[in-house]
Amino acid sequence: MTKDKIIVIGCDDTSVLPMLLNGLRGTADHLYSVTRTSDLCGIIKSLRPQLVISHFRNSQLALNTICAFVNRIKIPVLCLTRELEDKSLSWNKKAIVFTYPVKYVSTKNYLQIRIGSILRLIAADQRRVGKSFLTDTPHYHTENLSKNLARYVMELGHKEETLIKTKKQIKELYPVVDDSTKRKLIAVVNTIKVATTDKKHWEDFKVYFENVNPMFIRQLSERHPALTSKDVKYCCYLRMNMSNSDIRHLLGINQESVRMHKYRLKNKMALLKDQDLRLYVNAI
Repeated sequence: MTKDKIIVIGCDDTSVLPMLLNGLRGTADHLYSVTRTSDLCGIIKSLRPQLVISHFRNSQLALNTICAFVNRIKIPVLCLTRELEDKSLSWNKKAIVFTYPVKYVSTKNYLQIRIGSILRLIAADQRRVGKSFLTDTPHYHTENLSKNLARYVMELGHKEETLIKTKKQIKELYPVVDDSTKRKLIAVVNTIKVATTDKKHWEDFKVYFENVNPMFIRQLSERHPALTSKDVKYCCYLRMNMSNSDIRHLLGINQESVRMHKYRLKNKMALLKDQDLRLYVNAI
């Protein structure tokens, strides 16, 4: 099976990030973005992407943090630099780092072509290592994929919750600031909307989930065609052995709603009253 191409973007510049997200669509199978280096390291650890793109206000500090982390797993970093900045940057000699001027981000196909070259350089080696790893340690590989998937889902839930709280705080500040600050706050809110309304999150989750649990969603839907997308998500979380507390947090509902959802789901599936839903899901 060919491994999906994953690119992770770390960028704290609200004027550059939307251009990156729009310009790189189609370059990889899955594209993720974060605004802090700590979150960037977390998502790298969870997803093991083929490429990391970095553009932070303090590029040297960001490179120091990222390279110290990716050196252990040999992931290349593409650092987008401001004018003359690349001449002063330095990094660990064991790191795989490329630099390109950020001013060309808006130029059509500029980044796509260069990223394509980087991905082709590492594709053959990744296929060789991946094949050996899958052949020698399939149980270990699947177990760790499942753990990484659970961690990524939780990190995504925490990220969205934080962004929503931030947007609420901005709304409270908006009436009491001057026009210049209002414009800046609107730009921040727009960036948050991009991050919290990306409908690809669920599709991306399904891709990774099905790598660990092949055919599960299809078989579940065939057995129970009346299930909603929220029902399917709930079953996926059960399959991942997530706790009721974690599921409540991810679905954005309270404990009583979790019990009601479980009750209605069992009715849809025509399960017996004393039949354990989690055991049933794990048996599919």
